[in-house]
Amino acid sequence: MVFEKNPARLDAVFAKIFNDLPVFLDGFTDDGGCSEGPLYWRYGVTWFAFLAQTVRNFTRGEINLAADPKWARVAAYPNAVAVAHGRDLTFSDTHDVYAPMPLATAVIMRELTGYGGLFALCEYKEGKPAAKGLADLLFGTKVLPETGRETRPTFLADAYLRDLAIAKIHGADGLVLGVKAGNNAEHHNHNDVGAFLLFQDGAQWFADPGAPIYSAKTFSAQRYESLFTCSRGHCVPVVDGKYQSAGKEFCGTLAVEGKRAIVEFARAYDVPALTKLTRALKLSADEASLEMEDRFEFAGDVGLSVKEAFITVLRVERGSAGEVILIHPTGRRGVLRALTPGVFKVVDLIEESRESRSGELFRRIEFSPAETKKTQTAAFEFKVLGS
Repeated sequence: MVFEKNPARLDAVFAKIFNDLPVFLDGFTDDGGCSEGPLYWRYGVTWFAFLAQTVRNFTRGEINLAADPKWARVAAYPNAVAVAHGRDLTFSDTHDVYAPMPLATAVIMRELTGYGGLFALCEYKEGKPAAKGLADLLFGTKVLPETGRETRPTFLADAYLRDLAIAKIHGADGLVLGVKAGNNAEHHNHNDVGAFLLFQDGAQWFADPGAPIYSAKTFSAQRYESLFTCSRGHCVPVVDGKYQSAGKEFCGTLAVEGKRAIVEFARAYDVPALTKLTRALKLSADEASLEMEDRFEFAGDVGLSVKEAFITVLRVERGSAGEVILIHPTGRRGVLRALTPGVFKVVDLIEESRESRSGELFRRIEFSPAETKKTQTAAFEFKVLGS
């Protein structure tokens, strides 16, 4: 744009931009959600913001590539999935790292869409937004956020992205529940319909492993051999010995009622006899605790085997019968108690964790019910002690 003086060549460039950018916007759900996860949002939308601002400046304000109202909903997505400042729900190819919002992205997206909430996710020093790189200096220091309204931590509110099928629910003492449905053919997909994570004080009690260290296998036919992309690495059950299958037809639905999330995800499994699988997660508003109940219904005269799974990177200790204890980095202890007869087993995923970006060891807490029934319920309570 700066150096090209041939109008015909510039027209061709802009024609390609106008033709191709709708494909990028269509990659977001109608509520602005990004199925690739918030780290990919930061990468992709930041580059889009640089392009859109450059085009706007070059055309002296005549062209705003973010004029579609959907872009304002896209801009609001990072607040919807932030569990703390710089920390996100780690669904899909997002990993658990501190990732503040680039100041330049916040400034440009406010100018283009009118949405200023991204400033709450930026890094601040001495009460002022911090420029972390050249782009922040070029784009991000021109218009600072308004004191109060735009820097208020709106990410502390509950969020429900109906089209993306992700919810974030805040409970007592800083406990945050994230839950998802969707389908197993999303962008940067993991087979994780019905998965959840539980966050508090800088760490996940129950984890979504996020993205593995990328390799040739990650984007090949062997993608779902990885713990990080297979449902084995997520807090979802195994039904009749089977994990979830990949493909758009393997899916689930999500509904939210106050502090309660309900997922129906029988269709996430290639198990024809599984006619219904309903997961209910309820976060208390009064104490740091979570209730979970899975209800399985099978066709035919008998039930099939089920095994529940909870993923964590925390130290796990045996408690009394029917319970295990998790040790938080702060020293807090959380008790996972089965309300259904059965047996817990803790598996250290040593080899599988070699793909971990953080180097942490993932553990799989498995629960096998004592009975196999045609209609079966597995219920649990998790409570943080001393909260």
